[in-house]
Amino acid sequence: MFCPKCKAEYRDGFYECVDCSVSLVHALPTEAEPDRNTTDIEWKELLTTNDQGEIALFKSILEGEAIPFIPQGDHFSRTQAYGMTVRFLVPAHFLEQAKKLLEEFI
Repeated sequence: MFCPKCKAEYRDGFYECVDCSVSLVHALPTEAEPDRNTTDIEWKELLTTNDQGEIALFKSILEGEAIPFIPQGDHFSRTQAYGMTVRFLVPAHFLEQAKKLLEEFI
């Protein structure tokens, strides 16, 4: 298991990076993730949800498949109330692949 953010490797039984607080993935992407600030990328809405379990699950699935995404509205802290709405955006060329991955959940 690996942290997609800091690239730290974890042994089996760990599911979240201790330092980054993100879900671990089984393998790191082989190519560099595109810069999310690049204006060349056309971002499309994949889904919107306020279910914290779904948010964590969708992040994990997309990270595991190395699909870049932006979780708009994901400024959750443990002191805030649950129920914040998060809008998942993916690059347009990943939209269909991401929809297929999540189709049983949305």
